[in-house]
Amino acid sequence: MSKPDFSSRNWLVGIWIALAGCLVVALQVTGRLLPEQVPDSPSYLEFPFDSFAAALRSIRTPVYPAILELFELTGAMSLLPHFQMLVHLIACAMLALGFSKIGIPRWQTFLMAAASLLSITLWFNVNLISTDSLAVSMSLITCSLLLMYCNTRSPWLLLAISLMSIVTILCRPAYLFLVGFLPAAAALIWRDEGLSWTQTLRRCCVLFFASLAPVVIYSLIRLVVVGQFGVVAFGSQNLAGVTVQFMDQEIVQQLPADQQAFAQHVLDSRIDWYAEHPALSEGMGYQTMEDRWNAMIYEVVVPTASRDFGDDVLRQHAEISSLNREIILRKPIAYAIWIAKAVRQTVRIALAHIGLHPPFFVCLLVGIVALILLPLCRRDADRCVSAILVPEEVTRANVLTLAFALLYCVLGMIPVVLTSAPLGRFVDAVTVLIPGAIAVLLSHHLASVLRNYRGS
Repeated sequence: MSKPDFSSRNWLVGIWIALAGCLVVALQVTGRLLPEQVPDSPSYLEFPFDSFAAALRSIRTPVYPAILELFELTGAMSLLPHFQMLVHLIACAMLALGFSKIGIPRWQTFLMAAASLLSITLWFNVNLISTDSLAVSMSLITCSLLLMYCNTRSPWLLLAISLMSIVTILCRPAYLFLVGFLPAAAALIWRDEGLSWTQTLRRCCVLFFASLAPVVIYSLIRLVVVGQFGVVAFGSQNLAGVTVQFMDQEIVQQLPADQQAFAQHVLDSRIDWYAEHPALSEGMGYQTMEDRWNAMIYEVVVPTASRDFGDDVLRQHAEISSLNREIILRKPIAYAIWIAKAVRQTVRIALAHIGLHPPFFVCLLVGIVALILLPLCRRDADRCVSAILVPEEVTRANVLTLAFALLYCVLGMIPVVLTSAPLGRFVDAVTVLIPGAIAVLLSHHLASVLRNYRGS
């Protein structure tokens, strides 16, 4: 009787279906498929669809509000988490297909897709009325289309990448980094395949403009209609949550005359907030600043801008952006220290969340224990302990999957650490591919150790 080949397509598809089924059941049993509102939800649910100009002036981009509007009109809001779950299942299946198109072995593509399926973002956000879960899934679909395009260079796939990238960005503008990530990741793959630098650059330019063009077109539409170039009237207030903590009376006096009044009002509001929250009023350590960050935005900066500039959202954000710029120019070292600490915090959160997420923790624990024990069970254990540390070979799949995941993570985190406090949900979103890459490395090493063990 022949042994089953667990790396065959049928087996992997079967395991995938079983894994997806278990995940859906787990989400259902734990109540994670029941819609839940968060502080950001009202701004999506109350999106101004009654006016084109008002929609473009909103602090939210239109894709997610349009999806919510569709569910509300059909009376199916209770099914929103199921929809977000379905999109994620499709995204992860497409990711496996995409990696297989660039020559990654089946079992390694399965691991990448399975780890993404069990992502922290999905588990903790799939039921929330916010963009966190759906935007990650859309981004994975965009990455999958890129992987397929690198293999075929089909113009239809290029069009799909262009459309999917702008849909993802208009769902959650934080994914603007895709404009840079897509050509950079493609260059990684094409150079690995032996393509010359000239050909690679030519192809990457096409990809870059295909992903950039819809962003520019949308931004130009906003410029014509509401007088502001950009994807959305948002972002400056996140940075203000950091910069206003650097501000003092001396900085206010150094500002241009037309900005001093607003800056003084912000400073006074911050001082009042400190008086009401004495436990958070002292110190400029990273954790203290992060603990104050959200309050600085929504209890200090935004209310002050609303009082000073009325309901003109564009004016509010223009003034906040200008204040940010002036503060950073006068406190560059403080801002640089904040960025360095934010990077450190990002790494800390990524390691902690990935290592402690139950499915990843169990797999890591089992894999590491197996790597340690198997060589020790050999008769020549004293000569084989080195197998724990040194695999037989580093394969193309190991390098590509890890490089792809790290590139996605690094480019995704750059705008976060430059403009915001790197909260857990931000870090979880950009590290979505890291567990899969680790699983590929660990499983390859384990397979190497098993071969040595069987040969003893």
